[in-house]
Amino acid sequence: LWQEQGLPPLRIAVNLSPRQFQQRDLAQRIRSLIDQPDFLPEYLELEITESSLIDPKMNVSTMERLKQLGTRLTVDDFGTGYSSLGHLRQLPINCLKIDQSFIREIEDGKGGMFAETIVALSQKLGVSTIAEGVETIEQASFLRGLGCTTAQGYLFGKPMPLNQLIEWMAHQPK
Repeated sequence: LWQEQGLPPLRIAVNLSPRQFQQRDLAQRIRSLIDQPDFLPEYLELEITESSLIDPKMNVSTMERLKQLGTRLTVDDFGTGYSSLGHLRQLPINCLKIDQSFIREIEDGKGGMFAETIVALSQKLGVSTIAEGVETIEQASFLRGLGCTTAQGYLFGKPMPLNQLIEWMAHQPK
């Protein structure tokens, strides 16, 4: 429907639960979904929570199969789990998503130390960053200054039904 409206390509992020991520046939199931006509896998972003990444061997194998399909992989809620930095380097990811709790700290007088650290780490890893829960211009400016590549949150738009989203997108600068 989005494409039929002539709207620009839009990446769709889908959260995978830890249980879904551990399913051995996950890559096959995703392949069956993206093997539809006119579906471009590079516009599908699979978000995997950091806490789902407990078994390194299984994680890398599953993630490599998903990457081979052409999808993007993001570690969601980064910094809230217990992943090893050495393990993180082995994962075939495209992006680290900064948890909104770290974004709130920017204005809570705690500074943005964790957001700054995650952006710097992502730059060293050669992956992009998404800041979630950006609600103020101050937060957005701080993140932009760090080199954060993408932000999402109420500052930019609130969840809305498809028909409202199409109308809203039609009025956005190209």
